[in-house]
Amino acid sequence: MGIGSAPQPNIPNIPLSPVARNQRIAGIKSRLLLGNLPIKQKIEVMNRIASRSRYLESKYPNFRDYRIWHIFSGSTICDSHVGIIEDDFSGEDGEDSVKKFFEELEKEYFKI
Repeated sequence: MGIGSAPQPNIPNIPLSPVARNQRIAGIKSRLLLGNLPIKQKIEVMNRIASRSRYLESKYPNFRDYRIWHIFSGSTICDSHVGIIEDDFSGEDGEDSVKKFFEELEKEYFKI
C-alpha cells in the first residue's frame, strides 16, 4: 500500500446472477474459440469442451434442462421448454461446474 492510500475493504465473493454467469461463460468461450489462440490450441479447447459435454450428458440424465449446458455446448433451448434449470451443475464451485471449467480454461490458455 502506498503512502496516503486507504486500505481496501474486503469485498465478499458474491455469486453472479445466472444471466451474468452465462454471459461470462459465453464471453470466455468466444475468446477461446474466436480469439488470438493458435489453431492447434483452439482445436484442443474444442475437444476439451466436447469431452466435458459428453461427461455431463452421461452423469446428468436431465442435462438438456440446464440452460448452462446449452450455452456450454452451443445448442439452443426452446422457449416452450418447461422445467428449465438456471443453476450450474454441482453449484458454481463444484467439480461439475461449467463456470469453473471455463474459468480454468481461461487461466490455462491466457495465463490469467
